[in-house]
This record gives sequence, structure tokens and C-alpha cells, in this order.
Amino acid sequence: MKFGRSVIFSSGPIEPVDAAVLFLCHRYLEDTQVPEWKRAYINYKALKKKITAIKEQLASERKTPKLGDNPIKSLNERIKNGSIFTPSPTTIRRRTTESRVGVATSAPPVTTKFSPGRSVKTVSTSPGTKDTPGGEPSGTNRTPGNRQEYGTFGQSPPISSEREQKYAAPSSPPVMLLPPPIKSISDLHVNEQETVGVEGSKRPRVTLQASSPDGVPTNQIVNSPMTPGTFSRRPRLFTALTAATRRGSVSTIGRVPTSLAEVLAELTPLEQEFVDALDAELSKVENFYREREKEAILRSNLIKVQLHELKDHRKIFHAYEEQHPTILPKVIGKMAAHIVPQSLGLNHPATEEDQQLHRLTPSTSQQGGRNASPHPTKFDPDEYHNAKKRLKKALLEFYRGVEYLSNYRILNLTGFRKALKKFEKVTSIRISQLYFAEKIDPSILSNAAPVENMLDEIEKLFAARFEGGDRKKARNRLRAHFKERSHHYSTFRTGLCIGLSIPAFIAGIYSSFQASTQEAVPAWAALLQIYLAFFIPVVFGLLVSLNLIVWAHVRINYIFIFELDVRTVVDSREYAELPAFLLMMLAYAFWLSFSGLPSRVAPTVWPMAWLVATILILVNPLPVFYPYSRRWILGESASLFLSGTRRVEFPDFFLGDQYCSMVYSLTSLYWMGCLYGSHWTLPWGRCELPLWVFPWLLATLPSWIRFIQCIRRYADSWQMLHLVNGGKYCSGILYYALYYHWRNVGSPRSKSFVAYVFFACVTSIYATAWDLLMDWSLLQRGARYPLLRKEIMYTNQIWFYYFAIVTNIIIRFGWIIYLPIPGPSPNVRAGIYAIAEAFRRFQWNFLRLENEHLGNADQYRVTREVPLPYTFDPAELSDGEDEDDGTRSARRSPLRLSRPSPFATATAAAASST
Repeated sequence: MKFGRSVIFSSGPIEPVDAAVLFLCHRYLEDTQVPEWKRAYINYKALKKKITAIKEQLASERKTPKLGDNPIKSLNERIKNGSIFTPSPTTIRRRTTESRVGVATSAPPVTTKFSPGRSVKTVSTSPGTKDTPGGEPSGTNRTPGNRQEYGTFGQSPPISSEREQKYAAPSSPPVMLLPPPIKSISDLHVNEQETVGVEGSKRPRVTLQASSPDGVPTNQIVNSPMTPGTFSRRPRLFTALTAATRRGSVSTIGRVPTSLAEVLAELTPLEQEFVDALDAELSKVENFYREREKEAILRSNLIKVQLHELKDHRKIFHAYEEQHPTILPKVIGKMAAHIVPQSLGLNHPATEEDQQLHRLTPSTSQQGGRNASPHPTKFDPDEYHNAKKRLKKALLEFYRGVEYLSNYRILNLTGFRKALKKFEKVTSIRISQLYFAEKIDPSILSNAAPVENMLDEIEKLFAARFEGGDRKKARNRLRAHFKERSHHYSTFRTGLCIGLSIPAFIAGIYSSFQASTQEAVPAWAALLQIYLAFFIPVVFGLLVSLNLIVWAHVRINYIFIFELDVRTVVDSREYAELPAFLLMMLAYAFWLSFSGLPSRVAPTVWPMAWLVATILILVNPLPVFYPYSRRWILGESASLFLSGTRRVEFPDFFLGDQYCSMVYSLTSLYWMGCLYGSHWTLPWGRCELPLWVFPWLLATLPSWIRFIQCIRRYADSWQMLHLVNGGKYCSGILYYALYYHWRNVGSPRSKSFVAYVFFACVTSIYATAWDLLMDWSLLQRGARYPLLRKEIMYTNQIWFYYFAIVTNIIIRFGWIIYLPIPGPSPNVRAGIYAIAEAFRRFQWNFLRLENEHLGNADQYRVTREVPLPYTFDPAELSDGEDEDDGTRSARRSPLRLSRPSPFATATAAAASST
């Protein structure tokens, strides 16, 4: 059985969908979603395209037909044919007209339809309106061209499409029927009838009866202005329809469907395609949410067990504190905790003896349950603080992941609701309630209890273990997020510093090339080299702020990638303040060195003064220039010297790569020390120590750090790819060794020159291939844009990818600048090459972070994998584990140093003797 369209479509006028509303809704969903989970969210953009296609189809069906071959007619002919104007599609609304008053409630219902439209209603007609034979309503005219017209109005749009013929009600009278033109008073017949007045009294009303051009009389009941006691003003449009609706005289065709399948049976192919796409999106979202919820439940059970283990560990720690009140063992234990592999995420025993002891150690369940005293050899007291710190960090990351999952559910439900709402606006099909009732409400998305319970439980555990039971403090710590703030003052200060540095820099450049200045400052050439070595890292640090701006614009989650603290992370405009201030100081120091102003301070003092001031600003403990950010950059830089002793994360090797492009500044520190040591008597590039080993060590120091990091990553993951990456840095170390040997020992065209050119080519090809294939993941087959990858984020700047590829290859082979014998000095060439390398690293950062972000998105990684201090078998952790049953099947691995502590050994012996 088929149902009438009135049970599906809205009874009111179709409301047009504003394109701006759709865009804002799509932008809202994009701005609030987790960037790494973008593929798992509802694809609102694709659904919007399908809604637009449906809208265009409906618009084509409502298109007004042409009046004929000759649309322009004379006024007399149009009056003769009864078509003064042709109404637009938006003004044609054919509805049943009634008298403003006196509508009989017992009148038979007559179906009314919108043409062209999709709403179908029936209203009661007045007794004065009759249908003519053949199904034609009264009050209509017939022209010689057999066209149906509204009295003095134009052509009535016919029902031409199959869709409207299917849902059109038979014998539906037109709306807004006006009487034909009255040519004489004899055509007017006045028939008085009783009507109800304003106060309920009976008053006469008249019927104006006129003849149509075909001679067919037409009756229309109106209020006569000549009759006393009747309404004299013109009746409003749709008054009869509104009155009929209030009296409940509106009926519908067919019956209201009770299931979604009944509604889907009446949809067009495009509408059915939209519903199918919506079902596919629902299945995708539901499967993703189910998997993440299951993982969260397992992780929650594991963390709860870890917290109970920490409680047992705490007892051992306090017992050890009572017997060893000295500070020295604590310091040694903490230092060892940062060196030995057991504290670096390698939770397995290091030696065969430890493995045997681990296998022989009974579990908690074998010792009488959770409340039983744990085996004393299982915990090292010196590791307690390290375990507590790691577990706290793991709990923070887990809470953030569960919170993301909760927001994911809410945002997708919002997306489904908005998509169905826009679909209803376009088609007037009331499908939202049935779809939610049959598809979304029974799904896992409608059940928020598991995730909400996990969040509540984590808050309680965090408050009990780390915040002294303060639930509010724990909640504030767990829910810390990056807050968008206005940065008007930061932008002003940054712009002010940059603006003040520009005239000083230009004046210093101009003065340094004056003959008088060069005579007054004999070491002017060396000073230029020193200032260039300082300008490169400062300007590069300022360019990094542009990296941050672009990453934030394209929604690259650099805060998560660099493992920054959301409570203290700075915005790109705040970050730019410090390098801009350092640039201003350096520009004025540069100007003072060559200004020639009478001063007791020598020109060679200003570079050293700037360097000392920069160091003091970076290590300044006062709350100026964002101390947390300065502490982070100093800590990460210092941790590079501990490479190989700790697990390598993305900030470690990313920062190491940045220093690889600052080779010129690092080697300049050595030549700067030689100049100050010789009281500026030696030229730049010469030193009292004739050895070239020291500048080579400074130039290759970042490469050595990166090589050690690659070895450590290989040891942690056993992936050969890290060894291949380490080979790139080995080739760079050999390149600098051959370069300094050629510059200091060999002749311009000796064997050392040939060896240098050969290894320079190998290094350039090696590094370029790694940049394009691994760091940037370009040159993929099947990509939309040739030589790029399948998925890109800088979609509005496609040219940048090709520009970066070309310039990266050219600068990687920039060592060619050293080959020509005639030309600038090697120091000038080295400075030019250093500037180009800093620019190459600046554009390298864009694509490297993009590739890292896409890698996180491929794995749906939104939180850091923090190694837990106690190792358990995940297979033994069940979802429905009862934590109050006194048993726990998870096994505990010993967290200790290479050897048990004396306290643990003595306690173990005492326990075994008893």
C-alpha cells in the first residue's frame, strides 16, 4: 500500500535552505573535531553535496513553463486572453479559497495541492464553489489555445512531471480564483444570502455571478461593500485555510507511516541515495566508536591495576625511608632511574637471572589477594617517584583520550541531526524522528554511560592518588586544554621590535661598507661573519613562528606532536616575541659596531655583549618571555646530549634536524673564540691551533647526535629503516671531514678534492631521496597531483609542494658553490650557503609536520603512548573484572635496577626465614 505524500511532506511552505547555514554547519563540525580522527567523523560535506543535488532536482521540477513562441503580446490581446501577467513560481500557491466568514463546518472536503510543490492537504470549501463537468473547477477560463487560466490572471502551470501527477489529488480546485472581467452591469447577479456577522448576528451576503468568455457562469462569494453590516475590506490570503486548520477540518490522504521502511518506499532515487550514504556514515562512526570504547575499557582496567600496584610500591618506599633517612641513596636512585634501560619504557628484566627471578615470583593472587603484603623483591624503593610520575602522565593521557571519545560521540550525533534537518528543509520529508528512533537510538552512540562512568572514575582515582582527595583540583588538572586568547599586545610588541630593528640593520649594512668605517675598524670583515652567524639562528627562530601559524591554520596538531603542555603552551604570536626582541638587540649591536660614534666601548665588544645578554634572557628564572617555553627549549636541547640513554621521541630528532642546518653558526663559535683569544689579530678562519678537528667536531655534532638517535630507535624497534636513516648522517659526517681536509690540507684540484666531490654527491643524493620519500612522503603513485602524495593538507597552495621539491634539490647540492676557483672568498660562500640552508629547513618544517600529522591520522593516534611502570599480561585482564573480589590475575613484573637494593634483599631474606 502506498501512502500519500502529505504524510511525509511538510504542510507548510517549503523553506529555502541557505547556503551560508550549510557552510557554517560544515565549518563548525570541522573546527570542533579531533584532527587525527577526521576520517572517522561523519562526512557532512559529502552529505551536503547530495542534499544540494536533491535541491537542484526539485528546482528543475518547479520550473515555470513558457507561455508560447511569442512571449511578448500586446496589452489588448493579453486582456482578451485573460492573462495580464504571468506569476512567478514563488507566487503561485494554489489553495482552496473560502469566504472570510461563514464557512460551513459540514461542507465536504476537497483536496488542495501545491503546484509545483510537495505538500498535499484537504480543506473544506464554501458552498458557493462548484466544480464544472469534466473535473474543471469553477471560476477558471478556457482560451482558444485550450489553456486553463485564473480569471484575469495568467496561465496556470500544468502538472507535467510524473512525480507531481503521482501525488496530485484529483479534482483539486485552483487557488486564488478571481471572477472574469465584468463587461456590463447585466453580467452581475446579486443573490442575498445569510451570513454570520462579527457578533454572531445573521447578515446578508451577496454572490457576484459573472460570465466567463466561454459563456459559463462563475460564482464567487465575496463580502459586498454595498451591503450594510458586512465587512468592507478585502479578505486576506490563506484566511480560509488557516481557519479550517484551526477547526480541525484538514485531513490527509492515506495514513501516517509507522516505520522508516514505509517512508523510504516513497523516496526518489536521489533521496534514497542520501539515506544510503547516511547509513554508511552511521556504520562507519558506530564501528569506530565501538572499537575505541573497547580499547578504553581495557586501558581503564589496566590503569586501575597499576594504581593498586603503586599503592603497594608506596608501602615499600616508606618502609625504606624509615630505615635509610639519608639523602645520598635517594639521589643515586633518581640518577640511576634516568640512565638504566628499565626506567625508559623497557619493562622486561635485563638479565637471565632477573628473568628467572621474575618467573619464580608469586603473583598477588597467590599471596592472598590484594590486601596481602606484596613480595618485597618486586619493587625498588628508588623507583617509586619515577613510577608515580610515569603513571600520573599515563593517567592524564588516558583521560584526554576518553574525553576525545566522548566529544566524538556528541559531535557525530550533532552531525547526523543537522544533516537530517537540512534534508527535511529541502524535501519537506519528515524522516528525522523515524531515522533516529530506528537507526541511531538503538546504536552504541546513544549510550554514553560507559564513557561517562570512566571519566568519573578516573577523576576519583586521580584525586585520591595525586591530589590528596581534592576532586575539584583533580578535575581542573585533568581537563586542562589549550585556550584561545587574544594576542593584541603580543602582536604589537613583536611588530614594534621588528620595525625598530629594520632601520638599525640597514644603517649598519651601509656603514660597514664605507671606506672610513673599514679603516676605523680593521676587523670589519670578521665582525660581519660573526653577526651573520648570529643573525641566521635568530631570523630562523622568527620564521618558525610562521610555521606555527600555518600549522594552526590547517589544523596540524603540533601541540600533540611536540608533546607540549596544554597549560603552558604559547601561541605563535607569543612565541615570536622572544626572537623579535633578540633580533632588535642584535640589529642595534650591529649598528653600534659600525656606526663610528665616539664611545669607549670597542666595536668588537658588542657581539659578545649580545651573546651574553641572550644567554641571560634564556636562563632567566623571572616570569618574563614565557619561562615555561624557554625551559622547554633549553631542556630539549640539553637532552640531545643524552641521546642513546633515553627513548627517542619526535621532539628529539626534530630538534636535532634543526641544529643540522645551523652548522655555520656552530663552527663560527670556534672561530669567534680564536679571534677573541688572539685579541683580533688573526683573520677570520685562522686560529693559533692549526688543527681543523675542532671545527669539524662542531660542524658534525648535530649529525653525531642524530646518528646515535637512529641507533637507539633501531634498538627499541628493530626496524632497519632507522639504520638506513643513520647512514644518511654518517655520510654527512664523512662529507664534513673531507671538506675540512680539502680546505686545510689539499690543493684546489688534488685527490682530496676528488674525494670531497664524490662524497658530496653521495650525501646530496642520499639526503634528497630521504627528504622526498621518507620525511615528506612525496612521489607517490596514484596521487591526484603528480609527484605528490595522495593526501595533502595545504590544498590551497599546491604550487608550494613543487617549489619545495625544486628548491630542496638545488640547496642540497649547494656545495657546488665552493668549486669555482675564481670568485668570492670561501667565507662569503659559506655564509651564502648557510642562509640558503636555513631557508631550506624552514620550508622543510612545513612538509615534515604535515607528514607526521597524516601518520597520526592514519593510526588514529591522539594521545601519547606512555609506558606504564608495571607490566601485565593484557590477555589476563578481562572487561568484567571484579575489583572487590580479592583476586587479580594480572602478573606483576619487578621494577628495579640491574640488581635488587640492599633493603629489598634483606627484607626478602627475612620474609623467607619466617
